Amino acid sequence: MTTHKWTESEMIDLDTGNKRLDKRVKAVLETLSNNPNKTFPQQFQSTAELKACYRLFDSDLITCETILDPHFTKTIERIQSFPVVVLASDSSSLNYSTRPSNPDSGYISSNNAQGFLTHISLATTLDRQPLGVAQVKFWARDKQKPEKKLHRDYIPIEGKESYKWLESYANANKIAALCPATQIINVFDREGDIIEVWEEAIKAQKDKAFAHLVVRCNHNRGVLSTDENKSTKLFEFAEKASVVGHCEFELHDRVTHRVLRKVKQEILASPVCIYPAPRSGVEQRKIILNVVFMKEINPPEEADPVNWYLLTTLPIENEEDVQKIVKAYLARWDIETLFRTFKTGCRVEDRSLRTADRLYPMFTLFFIIAWRINYLSRISKVNPNLPCTVVFSEKEWKAAYAAIKKNTHVPSVVPTIQEMIIIIARLGGYLNRRSDPAPGAQVIWRGLEYLRNFMDAWELLQPMTAAETDFSVKKSYG
Repeated sequence: MTTHKWTESEMIDLDTGNKRLDKRVKAVLETLSNNPNKTFPQQFQSTAELKACYRLFDSDLITCETILDPHFTKTIERIQSFPVVVLASDSSSLNYSTRPSNPDSGYISSNNAQGFLTHISLATTLDRQPLGVAQVKFWARDKQKPEKKLHRDYIPIEGKESYKWLESYANANKIAALCPATQIINVFDREGDIIEVWEEAIKAQKDKAFAHLVVRCNHNRGVLSTDENKSTKLFEFAEKASVVGHCEFELHDRVTHRVLRKVKQEILASPVCIYPAPRSGVEQRKIILNVVFMKEINPPEEADPVNWYLLTTLPIENEEDVQKIVKAYLARWDIETLFRTFKTGCRVEDRSLRTADRLYPMFTLFFIIAWRINYLSRISKVNPNLPCTVVFSEKEWKAAYAAIKKNTHVPSVVPTIQEMIIIIARLGGYLNRRSDPAPGAQVIWRGLEYLRNFMDAWELLQPMTAAETDFSVKKSYG
């Protein structure tokens, strides 16, 4: 994570129009990724470096697009390596109420808290390997929440915040066109369940390359069975569908992200026909989709059952098809983890830049860093036997090994990525007991902070240490 190698590779296509500025972006990204939890004065070792960082974000050439474009190119390359990729889209607020003097912030909640809003799409595989940030958008509302608003039915979709879901889906279709050999599945939570999205999805299916949709239902719409000429409500209809499979997963707390319990569900699925409510100037027509009902089996008495209704354009011809839909929706949790890493691990809400034009590019850089941290926390689970040098430099793994073992004689055999992640997690406070779950993003970002300090010490100690002992360590480095 702290190596110059990954930042150079990830930002190789960066082009701000100024080569010196390109170099500075990469240097700032590397420094920020070394200690993402620290303030700018703590991260930059000299006044000159700190001023260079502030000047970078003050440049008119530095925008969200110039920062994200090279990362997006690399994300597309990674997407093209997989047969199926999920694009999880979601929104979050950034609270800047402690900085009321910021002229560009706006209300973000009913108590008039001030800040900014962001909407992103995260690319991930079905087995939950984050591939990169595929879209990012920032904006601010008015300073005060309007007392009265025009009725929403009279506002065109382009004038509503909910238009962000159409933008996300358009971006997913763009990625589907760039990756024709990969099936793209765009996943939204309940806020994205708007009829304009479904209408756009039906139109998109006329093209050769398009993104499928999986959306958690927010509206119990009136529907008509495709097999029976009978009108009913969506949820009641889904509950009468045929059982096609079962699934199990761990339920996490949305705030602390700790595991609450293991959930077992039965999966019901059926085609369904939706009739949108009449709208002025819009021709009413039916929309044929598939509904998947995930019903918890024997939930605890003291807990609300975990029941999810999903609408999708994906086929449901067999259990394998339905399991893919379930996996795609469960992969949406990775965007919640990304937001937590972005806010808590990178402390973006504590960053003091005076205007939105400076804040937004900085936010974009930290989203890339947050993605990288989550990537490291997942890669050891997906590909545990890869050599750690596919991600870490020689200096990094040797410094980490010496720090955790308190021994400057490191092995000649390169550790696996799983062993290296355990070492970094232990630096971040992970105990590595048999009963402990795999290390998550929080201990990873803490460990990476400590690793940078150990790397500096390792460089100083190298001239004073004897030659490395040539031996192979076969047991786990944890």
